[in-house]
Amino acid sequence: MEHTTAMTPELDRATRERPRRVVLLGATGSIGTQALDILRRNPGSFRLDALAAGGGQIGLLADQVKEFSPARVAVARGTGDDLAEALRDRGVEDLPEISVGDDAVAGIAGGGSDVVLNGMTGSIGLRP
Repeated sequence: MEHTTAMTPELDRATRERPRRVVLLGATGSIGTQALDILRRNPGSFRLDALAAGGGQIGLLADQVKEFSPARVAVARGTGDDLAEALRDRGVEDLPEISVGDDAVAGIAGGGSDVVLNGMTGSIGLRP
């Protein structure tokens, strides 16, 4: 089954000029993995600047970081060392900036990207 995406003329014109910079909160959940599928199918239209996740699926998050190479990653629970180790195990040499905690997840959204997609459970991604 072939997937196609429909864009508004304004978005299509803007993405031809430069890819839209995206921050994804809740990357390992259902909304996040579906959003990454869209980015994967539209590599010239979007650039993933940052990822955030709850921390329960470090292996999946590490796979996503390896594939999309975001500059910043935040994890609500756990440690940055766990993610760094998982990335090294996958052969990632140039580690992203890794931050941990609810404030880190909320803070990653304010990095000046064009789009912030919040797929996190609860209010973690809605903090000011």
